[in-house]
Amino acid sequence: MKTKRFNTVPNGMAIVITMFCLFILFVIVSIPLFPKAEAFGLLAFSLIFLIAMADLIAKKYWNFIDVAEDHVSHNGKQYSWENVYITIKCHQPTFARNAFEYYVCFDDHYLTEEECDSKAMKKEVST
Repeated sequence: MKTKRFNTVPNGMAIVITMFCLFILFVIVSIPLFPKAEAFGLLAFSLIFLIAMADLIAKKYWNFIDVAEDHVSHNGKQYSWENVYITIKCHQPTFARNAFEYYVCFDDHYLTEEECDSKAMKKEVST
C-alpha cells in the first residue's frame, strides 16, 4: 500500500498556496506601476498576504500525517502500528472560534488529560 498523506487542517495546504499566489499577484501587478505611489501601496498591501501566510504556517496549516500499512508518522517521528496509541482531545467552541477543534496525539501509551494539557505536549504539538 502506498503511503497516504493527510493534512492536519482540512484544505490547509490550499489556503497557504492561495495566500502565496495572492502575494505574488500583487507583486507582479505593482512592477509595471513603478515609480508611482500606487506601486508602493500595492507592495505594502501584498505584505499582508505574506504575513497571513506565515501565520497560517505557524498555526500548522502546512502540517501532514503520513499513514502507511506498517506505520504512521508525524513531524519526523515514526510509530509502528503495533506500538502506537492514538489519543484524541476535543476543545469546545469559544467566543473567538465557532467550531470544535480536535487534537490527535501519537505516543507509546494513551495520554491522560493532564498529559494532553502539559507544557511538554503543547510544545511537541506546536513543532
